Amino acid sequence: TGVQTCVFRSPLPDLGYDTQLASAIATRQAQAATLSEQLQDFRQVLQNAPVGYLEVDEENRLLWCNHRAQEYLDIDQGDYAQPPLLLAVVRSYELDQLVDRTRKRQEICESCWTFNSISTDPSNYLERPAYPLQGHGLPIGRGHVGVFLANRQEAVMLAQQRDRWISDVAHELKTPLTSIRLVAETLQSRVAPDLTLWVDRLLDEVIRLSRLVDDVLNMSNLEQRQKASQSEPGEDADLVSLVQAAWQSLEPLAGLKHVDLIYEGPSQLIAQVNVSLMHRVFFNLMSNAVKYSPAGECVRVRLSTSI
Repeated sequence: TGVQTCVFRSPLPDLGYDTQLASAIATRQAQAATLSEQLQDFRQVLQNAPVGYLEVDEENRLLWCNHRAQEYLDIDQGDYAQPPLLLAVVRSYELDQLVDRTRKRQEICESCWTFNSISTDPSNYLERPAYPLQGHGLPIGRGHVGVFLANRQEAVMLAQQRDRWISDVAHELKTPLTSIRLVAETLQSRVAPDLTLWVDRLLDEVIRLSRLVDDVLNMSNLEQRQKASQSEPGEDADLVSLVQAAWQSLEPLAGLKHVDLIYEGPSQLIAQVNVSLMHRVFFNLMSNAVKYSPAGECVRVRLSTSI
């Protein structure tokens, strides 16, 4: 009987598959290295940006912030075993609200506030910085939120200088306008009849300029009172009654132009306001409406609790 011998041979390795796998791994590694470099570049740009930037995760833990944000928010960049809560390193209710609002709405949100750094040492409280800040919240994904911060100190100072300059110019204009008006009124009875029309036109223009100067001064004083009263508590007042009181003061002028008031809103609306300041607001608004409305028209005032 013949003996048959069977030989089993293992299949040869597929060198093509291994080559493809190695190539794919190398490509992924190269992509990961490129993304890592880009991330470092972005971090470097944000680190040296002229605005502050910070990023928090879905649990409001501070993941990263640049040097300008540390300066604005007085953040002590210490060594933490894990990312700290934002409120633990920055005692700012407004910033925390901006982050929450951005996360809920999933859209860019904006907020302005004055940040006062709170020190654990009461003796250093007045020495710590206070900045008028403007923040823009940006939803990033996975519940993370990035916040860009800008210092508005220079803008606030420029606005104050502008208001001061406008007020000074208005005060300086009052004296010469008053003198010109006195001269024009004196000339009304002394010029020839054929020149009276020109003197009347001159007097009307001077009166118009004087009213414009008064409006500028009133608005400047109103803004100053508003800023001064922001820290003062208001009192409960009926806004409808304030509107009616302001209109009563304007009824003589409105009667000359046959301008009527149309009020739309509730019969009573109680709000906590500065009564004298709010009366001045209503008076100025309706006064301008009466002055610049054509004769026989109506001034419409609407009060509502909705925005």
